[in-house]
Amino acid sequence: MKKSASFLVFFIIINFVCHNVMAKVITVNNRLDIAVADYASLQLAYDNATSGDTIMLFPSEIAYIGIDISKRLFLIGNGFVSSNYLPITIISGNVNFLEGSDGSSIESFGGVFNITVKNVNNISISKNNINSLIIENSFNTLLLSNLINGSYTLGDFLITLKGNSLVEANSNIIRARGIPCGYSSTCYAGAILIEGSSVMKIDNSIIYSEGQLTIYGGIAQGKNNIIYGGLRSNVDFRFSIHSNAWEGQLDVSKNNIIVSDISSIFTDLSNYNYHLKSGSEAIGNGEDGTDMGIYGGDTPFVDGGYPGIPVIYYLDVPLKGSQKQGINVTIKAKSNQ
Repeated sequence: MKKSASFLVFFIIINFVCHNVMAKVITVNNRLDIAVADYASLQLAYDNATSGDTIMLFPSEIAYIGIDISKRLFLIGNGFVSSNYLPITIISGNVNFLEGSDGSSIESFGGVFNITVKNVNNISISKNNINSLIIENSFNTLLLSNLINGSYTLGDFLITLKGNSLVEANSNIIRARGIPCGYSSTCYAGAILIEGSSVMKIDNSIIYSEGQLTIYGGIAQGKNNIIYGGLRSNVDFRFSIHSNAWEGQLDVSKNNIIVSDISSIFTDLSNYNYHLKSGSEAIGNGEDGTDMGIYGGDTPFVDGGYPGIPVIYYLDVPLKGSQKQGINVTIKAKSNQ
């Protein structure tokens, strides 16, 4: 009963907000036993959407299957960390932004899915839990407040830029994790691969990689980043630069920091708490005295990946009440930008 109420109240609020600022909002719910929506699958919603529409997906324990996008759409979920009585909004497989989808956005989804941006400009990717990201021949891709948290074998990368692409990344966690790949051995993914004439500007981010950051011909620029190489101790091995330099990335004096003891920087890394602990060398040592890392920039990381629209993060509904006193319902909502 509580979960049903939470779904209904959640989407009453967000639909009220969005119908007043956007022309058309399409709702999707693959759990029709919980609440009624326009469509039961993301593909059906996409097929019936027109350019400029917003597609809002209900929180659900059942994953929504990814789609190919070739028209301008705004996809919004409920975040990638569950709150009281509200699960996350999960996407599985791949979401591909293709020609015709210029100006689209995807915000606040979990499930550790993959995104491709190919031959399309001005795509915004924010507050998602992503497994991998490939950007090819695309300009002005914005990566904001994402957890890019993939696990691959050696030779793969979490973020790959191909051809002639331009990417701006702020307040992201890029965590390349190792996986077993043989008898008592572990393979490690790389964090970022920049190829061709691509350029990536990355600020106030955490790069936590047990593989390599590799540049083949491209350029990377950045400030106020915290970089940790995991099990690797040789900086030259972690950062394989084959052409142009990573401008400032390896130079602490330019407001980036490479750390060997990650426990001295963050509050509780084992529980994915990336707030800076007291005494951390990243506090106040960024550009103009700001903090390094994901909470120190102009667009700080949003814990949980909650969307910029008002959402309910706490709901307490008693199972029964009385005719005289009714039912006391406690609702807590917040808005993230």
